Amino acid sequence: MLDHHQIARADPFSYTVHGKPWTNLEWLSEILMAPVWRAGGWSALVLMFGLAVGALTWILGSELARRLKPLSWACALVLALACTTQSWLARPHLLALPILALWTVQLMHARERNRAPPLWLLPVMTVWANLHGSFLLGLLLIAPFAAEALMEETADRMKVTEKGDVVRFEDNVVMHLIMDHPLTTTPASEEPAPPPPPVATERPRARAHKRGHTSSNTK
Repeated sequence: MLDHHQIARADPFSYTVHGKPWTNLEWLSEILMAPVWRAGGWSALVLMFGLAVGALTWILGSELARRLKPLSWACALVLALACTTQSWLARPHLLALPILALWTVQLMHARERNRAPPLWLLPVMTVWANLHGSFLLGLLLIAPFAAEALMEETADRMKVTEKGDVVRFEDNVVMHLIMDHPLTTTPASEEPAPPPPPVATERPRARAHKRGHTSSNTK
C-alpha cells in the first residue's frame, strides 16, 4: 500500500483465494506498522505495541484512581490487565484497545454529567474504524448509555405537581439532548427560570372598586 499509494482491494497473501476481492478493515494499522518494521524490525514493532499497552494502562489507571482507593484501584488494574495479556500480540487489535478504553471512559463521564459526549470523539471513532473492526463494539456501547439517559429523562419529566396533576412528557428527547450539548449551552441556559408573576384575582379588584365608589358617595 505504501509503494502503490492505495488501499489493497484484492487478497495478495492467500494461496487459495489469491487476487479475490478483499475488504481490508485494518489498513491504517498496517500503514502504521510497515514503516516501523522497516525502521527497526521486530524490536521496533514490540516497542510500538508496548507503547499501546502503556497507553491502555494509563487510561484505566487514571479512571480507577479517580473512583477507588489506592489499594483497590491497583488490584483492579492488575486484574484488568491480566485479562488482556493473552491478546498482547503485535497485531492491530492491540492498537485499538487504548481507544476502546478512552471511548468507554468518555461515555461514562458524559452520563455522570448528564451531557452529550464531546465532539472530539468523532475523529477518534474515524481513526478506530480504520484501525480495527472492533469499532463496532464502541458503537454498541452507545446504546446502554443512551437508554439510561432516556429513562432518567422520562422519570424526571413524569413528576407530580402540588395539585397532584401529572406533567405529560411531550418534549422531543433528541432535541433536548442536542440543546444540552456544550456547544449550544449559554450562560443564560444554566440559570433557573424565574417564577411566574402572581396573577391578581377579580375579588380584590371588585372590593377596591366598591370601596372607592362608597367614598365618593359619602363626599
